[in-house]
Amino acid sequence: MSFLKHHLSLIIPLVALLFIYQFFTISDRILKDHQEKINSNYSIIIASERDLEKSEIEDVIESIKDLEEIEPDSMLSRLKGEISDANLALLKMELPKFYRITLLRFPDEKFLDKIKVTLEKVNGVKRVETFAKSHNRVYRLLILNKSISKILAILIFVISFLLMIKQIELWRFEHMERMEIMGLFGASYWMRSALLFRLALVDSIIATAITSYFYYYLQSSNEVNYLTSDLGIDSIPFSLLGDTITLLSIALFISFVSVFMVTIRHRG
Repeated sequence: MSFLKHHLSLIIPLVALLFIYQFFTISDRILKDHQEKINSNYSIIIASERDLEKSEIEDVIESIKDLEEIEPDSMLSRLKGEISDANLALLKMELPKFYRITLLRFPDEKFLDKIKVTLEKVNGVKRVETFAKSHNRVYRLLILNKSISKILAILIFVISFLLMIKQIELWRFEHMERMEIMGLFGASYWMRSALLFRLALVDSIIATAITSYFYYYLQSSNEVNYLTSDLGIDSIPFSLLGDTITLLSIALFISFVSVFMVTIRHRG
């Protein structure tokens, strides 16, 4: 009980900090995966009076993935039985060429407007449909979610860091007598502060373990996976080894920086 009472004041803000960092990281991974899925299903439709080549479009548009001609047979087949075969053949000849353009990356609003204007200047192109209204709505939602996550991460980081500084100040006050005795025996100030670094090391490991276990549980939970699958998310993108090492590195860095700041402030 005394151990928990002594360490919780640093472990809790550190867990909060690691939690929000990992939450932001996972959210960013999900957003990127969602963007890739949207982009794979997203295409720009153009109508042209002449045949177009992919190389021709690549010269005027960057990030083009493919140019595919859309055959009108499926649309004309609906008219069979209503008009003669001769008229169908004539109608097919009169129809413009339709093409589907796919992109290598998820386009923002500015890039989408640029694509539309550029394509409309291509010789023979009669119409360009980018479906900008529905696309921009999705894009804005993705950006809004990412921005909110960033703001939340910054706020929690600042609050957690201040709480950690406060707790390390209390640790220093609790062990001040011991540190002064070590000083009388010739120990350097940094050696006297080694206890604070050891406490920060232990709490960093505990906070990392708690955070990693929580996200590992979410990733392996059938209930959570059932809920995320309804949102189009296969599973929580968390790497137990890789992310745990990253979290531990962040925890140690922030903890040691906090101890260093307290030590420098009271040195002398």
